[in-house]
Amino acid sequence: MLHHLIVAFKGMAFGLSNIVPGMTGGAILIVLGIYEQFVDAVGNLAVNKARRREYLTFLAVLGLGAAVAMIGLARVLSMLLDWRPVLMMFLFIGLLLGTIPSLRNLHNDMRITPRRLIAAGIGLVVVIAFRALERQGFHALLAADTQSVTGMLYALLTAMVAGAANVTPGISGSYVFLLAGTYEPILEALSAMARLDIRWEVLVPTGAGAVLGIAVSCKLIDSALKRAPAMAAYTILGLLLGSVYGLWPDQALQRENPASILFALVLGMVVPLLLGRRAQEPMPDAGLPLAESDPEALQHLGRPPEA
Repeated sequence: MLHHLIVAFKGMAFGLSNIVPGMTGGAILIVLGIYEQFVDAVGNLAVNKARRREYLTFLAVLGLGAAVAMIGLARVLSMLLDWRPVLMMFLFIGLLLGTIPSLRNLHNDMRITPRRLIAAGIGLVVVIAFRALERQGFHALLAADTQSVTGMLYALLTAMVAGAANVTPGISGSYVFLLAGTYEPILEALSAMARLDIRWEVLVPTGAGAVLGIAVSCKLIDSALKRAPAMAAYTILGLLLGSVYGLWPDQALQRENPASILFALVLGMVVPLLLGRRAQEPMPDAGLPLAESDPEALQHLGRPPEA
């Protein structure tokens, strides 16, 4: 019971990240030490019958916590972002920076190589380009009426992309919703649920699309973490660093006290660093350094030694 309660609280943190523009659910899952468990459960739910009950229990408890946070805290979060947007953004930046040390748990061999630096650079550029589009106002060109049939289909496709993005550390699903012009209707629909006002035309296509996008993305990420864990970890590192640019507030910084900004940044960094101490150990299959790897064993597993 205590274990399920802990998972539920972690689900609340994951759910909160889903409605914060710039925060990525994947990064939160890394901080909480359940990222690999999450992608393994979602990516293999349909194919691993032996562990299906375990997967379903974990996902149900995590999902319940996420739903409670998204429904109950959507309005509070919106108020905080309107009240002190600069401080909130620096708090989120601190959370991301504090996440970086947890990446060492994704692989035992994290030495720097040219290929891994390139992977990190690609992740960095992707997030910066994504945020640049949002800041140019491209979401206004893509907005659709979510109450029409066309709008519901549009919301479904958008949610698929957002779901996939939200479990990729460094990319926020909320960015996708902002680009698509559907973020505000979704946030309003979540807030309305607390008043028992169910807006099916928004929630159904968004929920269905997000679930499908998460399932596909987790399968791909699970495969990447098992076949090339260090390359995947460096790509994630680039995505996280790019998100610092993505979260940097557009509002004038001089409106806030520098001491308050520093406090918010440090507070954000301390939280994941403390939580990271309870993170999972590196993957058993993460592998040894290249010089100690067994080429015959790697060939037997159907993959070459990683660079």
